[in-house]
Amino acid sequence: MIVSLRREDAERLNYNSADAWRTLMQKHAADLADALKIPFSDLKWYGAFHNESHHPHIHVIAYTDDEKVGYLSKYGVEKMRSVLGQSIFGEELKEAYEKQTEKRNLLKREWKKMLDEICARVENETYDNLEIAEKLERLSDMLSRTKGKKVYGYLRKDIKDLIDSIVDSLAECPEIKDLYDLWWKCKCDILETYTSEMPPKIPLSKNKEFKSIKNDIIREALGLLSNENNSVFDTESRKGRKN
Repeated sequence: MIVSLRREDAERLNYNSADAWRTLMQKHAADLADALKIPFSDLKWYGAFHNESHHPHIHVIAYTDDEKVGYLSKYGVEKMRSVLGQSIFGEELKEAYEKQTEKRNLLKREWKKMLDEICARVENETYDNLEIAEKLERLSDMLSRTKGKKVYGYLRKDIKDLIDSIVDSLAECPEIKDLYDLWWKCKCDILETYTSEMPPKIPLSKNKEFKSIKNDIIREALGLLSNENNSVFDTESRKGRKN
């Protein structure tokens, strides 16, 4: 593999000598063995430092004498990029992670606030987005007829699909959309420290780091069940009144 830095980063972080790169690779030799699925005791590696003007870098060859052991996967490549990137840019990445966490927590708070307001308006039949209101009503009805834990991971696929659909619809709200865009930018800023290939932006409903917001929707939908006589549960009746 080749590990490269911009000249200004190498100078600023003191990675402008072979000794610095050797120390880095010695520190993470065990990570390299793990990424290649080679027992650490059998790992052999060599490195060559090239002090190029615009991008100081090292070439690393790693192997084992056992021909039946070791392979390089996409996961292994990404793991080494991440490990070395975090080691080289330590403090700077710590600040970036803190900023990303701040944006994530802010989005979750705004999400909870928005859900509370929406469900209150749905109960009072004053919410103007009929599509989302009906999805919440349908989810309430499905949960009322579902046994076991009312937690996203334990639910049937059709209920999960409905919850994901609600997340996707609410994610288009300007406040949530803007916050998710900021969170994604923080994520990309971190990734840029060790790769130039940015992943495609995934929908909020597919992002595992925000899985808890799905359970927020479940709790709010269950809250709508507290008054079964409320017309909020009678979707057909509501359609009739709307028409």
